[in-house]
Amino acid sequence: MDMLLLKEYILDAVVIGIILWCAVKAYQKGAVQAGLGFLPMILAIGAAYFCSPIFSKVLRGTPFFAFLQSKIQTTLKLDGVLGDSILETQTKLIQNMDIPSFLKNSLLENNNPVVYGILKADKVQDYITGYLANVCLNIISVVLIIVIIWFVAKLILGALNLVMKLPG
Repeated sequence: MDMLLLKEYILDAVVIGIILWCAVKAYQKGAVQAGLGFLPMILAIGAAYFCSPIFSKVLRGTPFFAFLQSKIQTTLKLDGVLGDSILETQTKLIQNMDIPSFLKNSLLENNNPVVYGILKADKVQDYITGYLANVCLNIISVVLIIVIIWFVAKLILGALNLVMKLPG
């Protein structure tokens, strides 16, 4: 059995285990309380879906984006790469990079002048670092929004729960 396939099965088993654990906890608490307990996560995921593109765009305008690009460039050792190399050399460079295959495939599919224009890239290393920094920013924005909204919603539900328990 392929090692990658085995890892996917393990991840599937972990996700199913987490869902089953949550179901058992919900059964023990009761349906209404479990539903209200799950509400902050639903709100957080919904807010992340709608707000993350805006938040990512704001983050792209900060110095953090340039910082990410420089760190990615040094980590992947793209400093010595020729900028105007032909497409076959670019393809070989991307295929030889030590990154997950889905990122390699995505980089290869989007290696065209349109994406270079969107990322404001002149050279292949600008394209690679810009693309990977953009992926990182999108992940960071989704995680930050989920954590912030979940925390605020939990605080609000906690305050409402406290008010409900106050006497008369």
